[in-house]
Amino acid sequence: MPLPPSGGGRENGRGCGGDVHFFMTGVAAEVCEFVEANGALNARLLQLTYAGMASGMTALTWEVENMQAQANLGSAWFSDAGLALQARTNGANPASMPISSALYNRIPL
Repeated sequence: MPLPPSGGGRENGRGCGGDVHFFMTGVAAEVCEFVEANGALNARLLQLTYAGMASGMTALTWEVENMQAQANLGSAWFSDAGLALQARTNGANPASMPISSALYNRIPL
């Protein structure tokens, strides 16, 4: 069953939803390249400054055009390239440590 389209009211070059992952440290450039190669938009790394106990952490974020694009990106994490990236970033001596993640959706008002 196809997922519904993202709808109108969106800025050009912006997705309707986003994925946010909080890390202690990371290999952000490689992850950003991977997610953008698999349909994400505007992948970036943000440092949290005034964030209470999360201050000093980094947030790796990206946007997707619609929920179908999110599903495709989710599938890409289980491709050979996605699994290899996960193994490098979450192996015995990980470069990053996932703290939490969330999926958000923009709702036009």
